[in-house]
Amino acid sequence: MTDDFARQVADPDRMPPVTAAPDRMTPGVRHAVIFLFVLNFLIGGAGLVWTSHVAMTGDQDRCGTLEKLIHLPVPADGTPARVFARDLESAYRSRARQLGCPLRAPRKDPP
Repeated sequence: MTDDFARQVADPDRMPPVTAAPDRMTPGVRHAVIFLFVLNFLIGGAGLVWTSHVAMTGDQDRCGTLEKLIHLPVPADGTPARVFARDLESAYRSRARQLGCPLRAPRKDPP
């Protein structure tokens, strides 16, 4: 067999004609490709649903953290940190309202 191959390689005119690939997929390959595309979309959809579920659960967990951060002690009057603490508390309250967290009334400034 190797002698026949060597002769064909040596004389390209004697090589058998190259046949073109078939134009169509076989039914088995077609079904496999369709199945893989559908599987891909199902896995992608499941990933989106799971991510949404985890994100929504995380929002409720954040409510407790925001509640604790909102009620941190405020620095003494007259310090620059007091302005920063008030701004930070306002930002935390705004985020808590966006998440729909139940909040206690704002604290009163000491006299």
